[in-house]
Amino acid sequence: SSFFHLEKDGDIPKRLKSRDVLRFLIGFYQEKVTELEVELESCRKKRISGEAGALAIRNALKDMDISSEYELEERKNSLNLKIERLDSEIMSVREEANSQVPHGIDELRNIARKYAEEVSYLDNSSMELKESIAKFKTHKNELLSLSSRFRRSQSARRVLSGVQFADCPSCGLDLPVRESEACPVCGQIHTTDPVRNLDNAIAEKDLNDRVAELSELVFNKEEALRKLERIRASIVQERNRADDNLGRASRNYDSVFLSHGLELEKSRSSLVQELHDLSRIQVMVNKIQEFGDIADQLLKEEQKIREKLSEARMKAEKDTQNLDRLKVLFLDCLTRAKISGFWPDDIVRIESPFFLPEISSKGIGDLAISSFSNLGSGGKKTLFKCCFAIAVHRLATEIGALLPSLLIIDSPMKNISERENRAQFEGFFSLLYELVEDELKGTQIILIDKELCSPPPNFKARYFSRHMRPNERNVSPEDNLFPPLISYYQGK
Repeated sequence: SSFFHLEKDGDIPKRLKSRDVLRFLIGFYQEKVTELEVELESCRKKRISGEAGALAIRNALKDMDISSEYELEERKNSLNLKIERLDSEIMSVREEANSQVPHGIDELRNIARKYAEEVSYLDNSSMELKESIAKFKTHKNELLSLSSRFRRSQSARRVLSGVQFADCPSCGLDLPVRESEACPVCGQIHTTDPVRNLDNAIAEKDLNDRVAELSELVFNKEEALRKLERIRASIVQERNRADDNLGRASRNYDSVFLSHGLELEKSRSSLVQELHDLSRIQVMVNKIQEFGDIADQLLKEEQKIREKLSEARMKAEKDTQNLDRLKVLFLDCLTRAKISGFWPDDIVRIESPFFLPEISSKGIGDLAISSFSNLGSGGKKTLFKCCFAIAVHRLATEIGALLPSLLIIDSPMKNISERENRAQFEGFFSLLYELVEDELKGTQIILIDKELCSPPPNFKARYFSRHMRPNERNVSPEDNLFPPLISYYQGK
């Protein structure tokens, strides 16, 4: 029932492809026509999209009481003038307010500034003292560590002074024979000179003196730091007191000039924000002009494409012989299939560029038209489309068109009773049997239906029939004498 997607409300890509097939069969097909149709559709979509975008922006601007770019520019100029006037008033108020500031407030400001500078100076001095104290303490700790290592070295020398080495303490080998006055390990001559001990005592005393000196320096620096912190705390109290006096004096000084200045500042901020918003709206207004220009350009391009398409169609559709023959074959299939409501004198229309088959009765005109779009689902629409498919294959066979010689018809009698509509049931099958022996003898037809109308006894074409039924549960599919097309199917 979906042999061709020719309905006007069908999917556009499928509809265009279906038209291409029919153009190809009846000789109307030209690649240029298809390219121009696709190009026209794309151009039209872009134009409609641009016009819709411009309309949406224009409606949004109307909600803001802005109907044109000129009106937007007028509002921006008006806001700029208001902001300039407010700037002048604010400057006047500030100058007048500064001239009325009492002399006491200026003095309090100077005092507070002076205290702040002293606190900053004391903070820098404290930082330098802390860095010096840290350096002295580090130096002192290094000297104490050196003194400890020196004492351990002296103790080790005294412990090892009475040791007699037989082997080398480093590598463990036997020591060589040396003179009695020489050291058995290093080979140097023994001495009884007490200079080394004297040097050691002097070095240890000097080390202790240096440690004591550093401790005194650290103590003095820490004392100076504590003194600076006391002075700083006192100055901070004075500065806080000056800040409080300055704040109290400033709060007491609340004149008409300052109040009026604050109101002017608020008004100016509101106008600046509104001007900023209008500048952003300007982008939208420019978009309207941009969309309009694009739409105008696309409209001109669309008109040119339409002219080219019309010319291409005229060239492609000069010969209507095959299309007229398709109309005759289609009506012939409908009448020979004995479908109710169709007669040999009916009028068939298949007009380009849609190629939608429409049939009307003679004398009635367009009052009653049968087509893919308006036939119901009582089985008549299915047979209607099947006859159209058969007519297309008949035409392809006559003119030698490149159409596959295979036609599959699935369930044409799905919604038709072979008992109540016996004439249609037998008529459609008779049509197929007659065509297979004559016009479509080179075409293989596969018919899948719920009931079989056997061919006549004198039927000579190659014929094969088989039943199909679902595989039974718990029964091997190989035991099914009438297997379904899908071997694993077990539906109802």
